[in-house]
Amino acid sequence: MNIQQIIKMMEVHSGIPSALRLMRVKKKKKAHNKLRLVFLCQLPQLWGCFQSVYEAAAKDPDVEAYILAVPEEWGKKEINQEAYEYMKQSGYPVLKGYEENTDSFYDLEKLQPDYVFLPRPYDHYLPTIYQSQSLSKYTKVCYVCYGYTSEGQYMLKTAFSKYFITNCYMVFAENRSVEQYCKKCLPISSRLGIRKIIKTPFPRFDLLKQFEGKEGAIWQIPRSQSEKRIIWTPRWTLDEKLGVTNFFSYKDFFFAYAKKHPKQEIAIRPHPLAFENFVKAGKMTREEVEQYKKTCSQTENVQLDQNKEYLDSFASADILVSDMSGVVVDFAVTEKPVIFCSYREEFNEANKALMEEAYYVVKDQKELEEVLELLCRGEDPKREQRKRVVKEVLGICDGRNGERILGVVKRDYFGIKKAEIV
Repeated sequence: MNIQQIIKMMEVHSGIPSALRLMRVKKKKKAHNKLRLVFLCQLPQLWGCFQSVYEAAAKDPDVEAYILAVPEEWGKKEINQEAYEYMKQSGYPVLKGYEENTDSFYDLEKLQPDYVFLPRPYDHYLPTIYQSQSLSKYTKVCYVCYGYTSEGQYMLKTAFSKYFITNCYMVFAENRSVEQYCKKCLPISSRLGIRKIIKTPFPRFDLLKQFEGKEGAIWQIPRSQSEKRIIWTPRWTLDEKLGVTNFFSYKDFFFAYAKKHPKQEIAIRPHPLAFENFVKAGKMTREEVEQYKKTCSQTENVQLDQNKEYLDSFASADILVSDMSGVVVDFAVTEKPVIFCSYREEFNEANKALMEEAYYVVKDQKELEEVLELLCRGEDPKREQRKRVVKEVLGICDGRNGERILGVVKRDYFGIKKAEIV
């Protein structure tokens, strides 16, 4: 560890430099009559974490809402403008974070935003100009995590890294465990109100209502002819601390299962980073990845789901099979069965009941096949307790969580004293 890293660690541990920046930003005079918000989008798949917050803001006459699309760098020379293209195609007015013609980044400071929403804590993936420390010098950084955090201490430390949240003014905690962890990381500043840790229901849950009752774009067998629709979401990482992937334990199982059950349809949706990471780690070659995708396309009742949006697939599926992932709770909100493969994983205190009472937990192919066949026969012994636990653990899922978060920010900006939206 060099001297710069030691100084940085001491600064983060004390929280003093970032707290002073926050206090300076809070003292700045309001530059506009309206509240000016910016929502940063870098991966289209993560836009849903605060989409409903943006949509509530865009309709509010007291708010100016902007989307900044930032290229995904990944340390490569080529610039990936996928986020910008996705937002344009989706019909959103969007600011282009990087301009190829001038080789320059959009100067967000000139826009004078009052608050900037970030969806993930990984500053090293962002250009320096948009990293949390850079933003915190002139605006209030708000954090809505890209995935619902149900896992234990290691994932809390990852998703709510102290190096990141010390630069945040507002952290929106989706459950009690997240709230307590963040307050423990920032004990003095959170008590003094320099930083705000606010427990609010997860805004991505709002989007599920948009897809209720739809056929689902990925499925090839019509609903009337399909016995069950199963979606499998394997994890991307090989790091056991982060919840190691079970892709290699089940990648061939689903083809065999599909052949055995031709009236059931399976959608395989790996994490967007999965195949690239498997190749980098030497677990698959690029040729093997392409062959795997080809096998999916050649198997009549198996689909490879690579759509940017996954909630459409979730809302139209009957059963989810998954490793540890923030998207599992999105499916749980539908109250349909979840088969959890990461039986070794630790859940945080707020979410233990999901694994213990709501999910079917399996540890190998034999157990997975037994549970799938049980559910496909129409037997679902955990149905009633699952419905109860989902409501108790995940809180409000009425489609208005984005409005609630916007309400918190508006009260902070305008100083409005009024009751919470309920």
